[in-house]
Amino acid sequence: MKKAVWIYSINLNDGGSPFGSFVSLRGLGAKKFRKELISALQPEIALQFISYDSVQHPPVSVDIVIFNELDARYLPEALKKTGLTIPSQDIVLENIDKIKQAILASLK
Repeated sequence: MKKAVWIYSINLNDGGSPFGSFVSLRGLGAKKFRKELISALQPEIALQFISYDSVQHPPVSVDIVIFNELDARYLPEALKKTGLTIPSQDIVLENIDKIKQAILASLK
């Protein structure tokens, strides 16, 4: 089983309030989206959603790190080069199948 993490929020100021794609999508069904995506990827991929603290967290050690295009500007270059960027539009429109295919393709 492959392991993946999705950076759904970012904390830049050592304990400051998180921000990011899922922080702003709370009212638009972020929990539903997460559950559906986790279910769609099982059992091949174990997906975990995390809040990334740029000050305290070292680079994540998993098979793939996923984040959206808007949050990418706040992540370290090394993480952006090896991670998978998902278009924000696919998140908002809940394109589970398209996101799943992008994740599977990047793991090959």
